[in-house]
Amino acid sequence: MEKNSWADQWDSSQPSGNKTDGGKNGGTSSSAKYKEKVGAGLGKTKAAASSGLKKKIGKDIDNEKRKSNDRLIDLVASPPLVAERESMAITVPRRQLFIGGQWTEPVRRKTLPVVNPATEDIIGYIPAATSEDVELAVEAARKALTRNKGKDWAKASGAVRAKYLRAIAAKVTERKSELANLEAIDCGKPLEEAAWDMDDVAGWLRSRTMLKSVDNDNVNVHCTSWRFAAETNNLAPWKTIPTECADYVKNYLTGKGYVVDLERVSEESMVYASSFGFAGDGKDIWIFDIDETLLSNLPYYLEHGCGLEAFDHFKFDKWVEKGVAPAIAPSLKLYQKVKDLGYKIVLLTGRREIHRAVTVENLLNTGFRNWDELILRSSDDERKTATVYKSEKREEMVKEGYRIRGNSGDQWSDLLGFAMSERSFKLPNPMYYIP
Repeated sequence: MEKNSWADQWDSSQPSGNKTDGGKNGGTSSSAKYKEKVGAGLGKTKAAASSGLKKKIGKDIDNEKRKSNDRLIDLVASPPLVAERESMAITVPRRQLFIGGQWTEPVRRKTLPVVNPATEDIIGYIPAATSEDVELAVEAARKALTRNKGKDWAKASGAVRAKYLRAIAAKVTERKSELANLEAIDCGKPLEEAAWDMDDVAGWLRSRTMLKSVDNDNVNVHCTSWRFAAETNNLAPWKTIPTECADYVKNYLTGKGYVVDLERVSEESMVYASSFGFAGDGKDIWIFDIDETLLSNLPYYLEHGCGLEAFDHFKFDKWVEKGVAPAIAPSLKLYQKVKDLGYKIVLLTGRREIHRAVTVENLLNTGFRNWDELILRSSDDERKTATVYKSEKREEMVKEGYRIRGNSGDQWSDLLGFAMSERSFKLPNPMYYIP
């Protein structure tokens, strides 16, 4: 699982970002001030001249781009639409351009082939829109915004707009299977991932209906309700936290509430772990996720909006490779207790195999030692959802005769699926969702 992190002390270790000396190297001479003034004047003159030239060049470039794009359409598009195409068996439904509230053939009445990247077969055709179609669409949009004096949309309330967004989301969900299949053959991606994309689209649309203004008195109530829904897995799949909850989530993560919640999970887990009598066959297992379960990536996420920014694998990998994620103290206490009780400890993480060495070093440096197995994603697991990947790994343990007594993780995908543990413990994490 890729996750968020811990530390308040992080900010003090970062560079200030100030690239100037703030006048600390002495006062500026009158000559220097004069040069600055003259330079500024020349700069404005040059900028004005440059701006005018750039505008003219920019228009010429835009016109050439349009002509070039239309020529490209002429080269690669099929011949004008003919009746015979109606009888062709295609996988992708035939569509027109939706302009001005109705389905319309493109001006040049041409199409582009849709190719299945897995087989390189043509699976359908889509309209080949040109700049002429774009101009018609823009003009139709302008008219729509001013229709009925703007009351239909431009001046429509948030509640009215939300109704349309929810209706679109409902249709995406209703046709999820069909859309996911089309997405899979169009992009060459696994069907499971395409299905998640459809959930994400519907979830994103529904989440936009929540972005209404919330007065200061109610923002905490609103965002507490959202966090509760996120933690209890009652939300549709989501990628970012609501904009109005940015400060709320940050304050929760850096305040007492997050710590108390982590301590409660740890304490309840220890009570449960202590309730078993061991058979002495070494087959009792406790599984731990790593990120936001044993190690905290809060220093990284504080720099990236605590869930306000969409997750960036490249940036997060760079953070992981530093190997400086701090331990989550209540989880370290639980880890040590479980080990002392005699459980075999398995670390099952969404981190990739290439990060094994740095992960081991980070764990050892923060006090996590003597685990029995560390499982990371191999290349064969790359395209699987976390739920499937972790379920398969648990199933292997069960087939080998192990009893999975407990499982600790911050994502529901750490805990759900098949071959589940006898008891699961969910740590708080309102910053992101992993399927």
